Amino acid sequence: MREATVNEPVAKRRSVKADLEKVRAYIGALWEKNETRIPPERELAEAVGLTRSRLRGALKKLVDEQVIWREVGSGTYVGQRPLGGTGSGRNTELSALTNPHEVMEARLLLEPELARLAAYRARGENMTELEIAMEKMTNNTSQSDWSFWDRRFHHAIGRAANNTLLLALLETIQRNMDRGTWGELSEKLHSSSSPEGSMQDHMALLTSIKNRNPTAAAEAMRAHLVRVQKIYFGG
Repeated sequence: MREATVNEPVAKRRSVKADLEKVRAYIGALWEKNETRIPPERELAEAVGLTRSRLRGALKKLVDEQVIWREVGSGTYVGQRPLGGTGSGRNTELSALTNPHEVMEARLLLEPELARLAAYRARGENMTELEIAMEKMTNNTSQSDWSFWDRRFHHAIGRAANNTLLLALLETIQRNMDRGTWGELSEKLHSSSSPEGSMQDHMALLTSIKNRNPTAAAEAMRAHLVRVQKIYFGG
């Protein structure tokens, strides 16, 4: 009796491990077939030959390992839970899940490429939109109005790039910059940055795009964003 008592925990661990491997193998087979949705619990229990209580233990372990994720009312899926959007289980937009440092890193990766594409692809209406935004920035002394048209200028470059997915990423970034965490940084930008310097940056961008010079457009955008980043965070 004593030997059975000593070996009981070992036997239980082996059983749990075996259950886990059965479920893991089944999920691996789904993944190889490019299937991401896992069958309902009853169907899955029958497929792997486990009781539902033992299956739940294995599934919980795989959720903890981020091999699978669950959405109440939707189902269980292979892989890690998406950060935002449909199936994320979050009511918060992706724009609220990041911070100003990450946003500036993303801008430095994204916006020079948008400027480069805009120099290739901008149409007449895009040029007009950029020129209107530039004129409004030139003639506005109000910080809020200037910021509005600055945002419109950058968005117009995104539109001119003619890539829907990249534009959606830019809009996500711009929504983040509407959040309260940017209040002090925005004040710092406007108090530390000369309007002339900022307008020179924007004019270099506009001129490069109008001249169909993608390399110069990308470099002008990068230089502008590096200058803004240094004002925000120093360095």
